[in-house]
Amino acid sequence: MLRVVLDYVALTSALLNPHGHAARVLDYAREQRLRLFATREMLQTESRILRHPSLSHRLDMSGSELDDFLADLPALFCLVPEAGTSETTRSLEAELLWCAEQGRADVLAVSSPLPAGNDPPEGTQVIRVDQLVELVDRGA
Repeated sequence: MLRVVLDYVALTSALLNPHGHAARVLDYAREQRLRLFATREMLQTESRILRHPSLSHRLDMSGSELDDFLADLPALFCLVPEAGTSETTRSLEAELLWCAEQGRADVLAVSSPLPAGNDPPEGTQVIRVDQLVELVDRGA
């Protein structure tokens, strides 16, 4: 089973467009065709993104429905434990790469190329979300 980390844009897209490639990745996770990994910080960031007024109006949910949805979101992901007890602040890219490394991800599914100098951990392939969908559809 593929171990996958989704970038922030892909995860937000999945939640805003239930018919897109990124939403299919969430469906595959629900069907246990792949495993999604995230850190608690990644999910908290996603919560802030979805609550932002520029996006929250695009969701077909009331405030309480969004609260319930966000409370249930961790159940879809294998949470990667945070490092030690001290809080560390990482850039969004660094958080994704750290999660991929700690979760021993096979795939980091991105919506755009990683900035130069942000190399994935050894054994982790960086591909677009649509390529991930093709892989899963072919039985990878």
